[in-house]
Amino acid sequence: MNNTENDIGNLVDHLFRKEYGRLVSYLTYLLGQDMMLYAEDIVQDTIEDAFKSWRDREIPKNPSAWLFSVAKNKAFNFTSRNKKYTHLLTDKWSFPPDENRKEIRFESEIDDSMLRMFFACCSPKISYDNQIILILNTLCGFSRIEISRALLIGEETLKKRLFRLKKEIRDRKIEFSIPQGNALKPRLHAIKNTLYLCFNNGYNSYQGKQIIQKDICLEALRLCKLIVKHFPNDPEGKALLALMCYHVARFDARTDYRGEIVLLQDQDRKLWNSELIDLGHYYLSEASEDGAELSTYHIEANIAAIHCNADSFDETDWNRLAKLYTWLYLYKPSPVIKLNLAIVESQISGLTKSIEMLNMLENEEKGITKYHLFYAIRGDFYQQIKDYEKAISDFNKALDLVVSVKESSLIKNKLKGALDMHNDGFSGKMKVS
Repeated sequence: MNNTENDIGNLVDHLFRKEYGRLVSYLTYLLGQDMMLYAEDIVQDTIEDAFKSWRDREIPKNPSAWLFSVAKNKAFNFTSRNKKYTHLLTDKWSFPPDENRKEIRFESEIDDSMLRMFFACCSPKISYDNQIILILNTLCGFSRIEISRALLIGEETLKKRLFRLKKEIRDRKIEFSIPQGNALKPRLHAIKNTLYLCFNNGYNSYQGKQIIQKDICLEALRLCKLIVKHFPNDPEGKALLALMCYHVARFDARTDYRGEIVLLQDQDRKLWNSELIDLGHYYLSEASEDGAELSTYHIEANIAAIHCNADSFDETDWNRLAKLYTWLYLYKPSPVIKLNLAIVESQISGLTKSIEMLNMLENEEKGITKYHLFYAIRGDFYQQIKDYEKAISDFNKALDLVVSVKESSLIKNKLKGALDMHNDGFSGKMKVS
């Protein structure tokens, strides 16, 4: 069977997502925790070799095993060629690389290899924001554009920060040690925030042909479950886990058989996973016990719970959602939250009120004009009130900003509908749907 360059690219991209962090973790285990950045360089080189080798020859029967084996050989050659690193060639190199290995143990109380590396990256010698950037880039394999989108900072700014960060780690020889006991807790908040960002990036993916990168979401969910297991008295972690459960429960209904986006109001709620919704309810209840401090994860989980509890889109408790989004904005001021509040308001006070809110948002928050969903949503509202010229204008602006193939397809369909209705209006005809 001949594999096209596109097929190989898709496979490498999938494995990059699936194995990147585990490969870095495995090589760090072999080389030592202070060699994590070198491990990352070797992994990136291995991924590039995979694409070239599989394109020119053939895809191996077990691609993951190939990656682990080649990465290990590259790491061995690196240490052998550099005299100052030959002391790293200890007994653990004699064991064959196992791509299915779940536990790559360091001497610490956190068992999972990936989670251990998350904690290691949260060194107090690195600023909070840079801890998150380091994890997303080094362990999650996120591109610069993905990280800049997640953190709402410019790509060029992020590029400079990453360069300075890695230079600082090397120059200051920052060690990535893993503390124990109570010393773990100061690092917990950055890890939860990183898992939240990872999950969101997978849930609303804008790179590739899929709107949901399930592997990313499920890995974030798995690590969050480990956080809750290890820190059972942390209500914030339970609230985050509840939020993830609610979102994963709706996976199968978010796309149709062609992989196209299905909007919330059109989703078949019978496809929602009731067991995961019940699990979300359980963790949210646990997170909301007396004395638990309210967090943004609590509020977002309650928002997701309201959607999951509604038997239909029309039966959603919109007034309760409006209050929750108002609270969320107080905790985490963001134009995107105001955008969501305007969407909810369209179900309470009507489209005219929502359009007024969106126009005000556009004037007050210039950053929102770089967000494609702002124009896609306002365009949809204009289309519903039959102001087709404004709808067409907004849909075109959204298309100029959107990156996701699937979101672009959805907006193009909306635009075509607005153009058809607009042209029919000019011709004196009304299109029958």
